[in-house]
Amino acid sequence: MPNAILRVGPYASSRPSLQFYSKETGIEQFKKSVNVSNTHWPDADWRSMFFASYLQVNSPDPDEYITVKEDYVGLSGASGSKEGLPTVFSVEWPNDGRGFDPFLGGGFFYQATEPFKLKLKYKFWNGSGQSISIRIVGEKIGTSSGSSPTQFLSHTIAPPNGGGSFPGPNIDDEYEIDLPASVLGQISISMDEQSVDAIAGTNWTLEFTTD
Repeated sequence: MPNAILRVGPYASSRPSLQFYSKETGIEQFKKSVNVSNTHWPDADWRSMFFASYLQVNSPDPDEYITVKEDYVGLSGASGSKEGLPTVFSVEWPNDGRGFDPFLGGGFFYQATEPFKLKLKYKFWNGSGQSISIRIVGEKIGTSSGSSPTQFLSHTIAPPNGGGSFPGPNIDDEYEIDLPASVLGQISISMDEQSVDAIAGTNWTLEFTTD
């Protein structure tokens, strides 16, 4: 990327306010990476963070989510990886009869001098009585203190219920994301479903790719 944009990060968080972190602190605190367009920095691979969690009926703390998995994943199709990160985030929900409200979230920051595209590939079992949706939000953040984000993308993917018993019908599809040039942009992903029977071994998979 040309020097028209000063590199920030390399890790960041926008909640409650924009903060930047060193690589060591960013990874230790599981913050989002600040990527460069759809490729790698010379000293760091492109990466997105993802986590999966759910709630339990009759839990002592009804608002406390149980974390199933959290990890960084790389960008499928981007050449020149030095870190060899996995490129697919896949979670198998445990067989927890008290489990409900499964949630998969994550995303990344980016810097780019020109617009570019990415694809979000997703797979999940779409069973009877379930209503799974994926929400993608894109914002231009800016790097100055107190600057307000400008939303450039708000899209929800909500396929119709498939019906049947596990493993049942599977959804295997993709969505192309157009990302504008930005001094600092952010993509946030959320995937959730409100049915109790979702916590029963079903797999959800997300992957970012340049293909």
